[in-house]
Amino acid sequence: MLTDPQLLELTATQLPGWPKAVRLDAILKGGSDRLYYRVQFENPAESGVILMVYTLARPDNPRFVPATRRLEKLGIHVPHIFAHDTENLCVWLEDLGHVDLHSFREQCWETRRPLYESTLKEAAKLHNVDAGA
Repeated sequence: MLTDPQLLELTATQLPGWPKAVRLDAILKGGSDRLYYRVQFENPAESGVILMVYTLARPDNPRFVPATRRLEKLGIHVPHIFAHDTENLCVWLEDLGHVDLHSFREQCWETRRPLYESTLKEAAKLHNVDAGA
């Protein structure tokens, strides 16, 4: 497992046009044997990158990047992939923010309904995809 300084150095290598990354903030909501970090840059106003570090323990992990790129190509809203290091098992993704659908779980239905509808509309796009394409 790479240390934070090593991950910051790797980030500089993989994102050469970006400002200097100075800190990684762990995102405690992980999943599928993956660790997520919000990349903090030298200029606090700069943001927009999540670093995902994965393992090969789960067979779906190496498929994440090709699947995400395919979904993006099909017009489905997914985080954009800025860089992928297959040797170090790291992916730099678009940061979609701190708020997710789960964070609205206690809100009234009138607030949640458009969020659920938007989510279902994105999922419905998958049903129009030709699996052979």
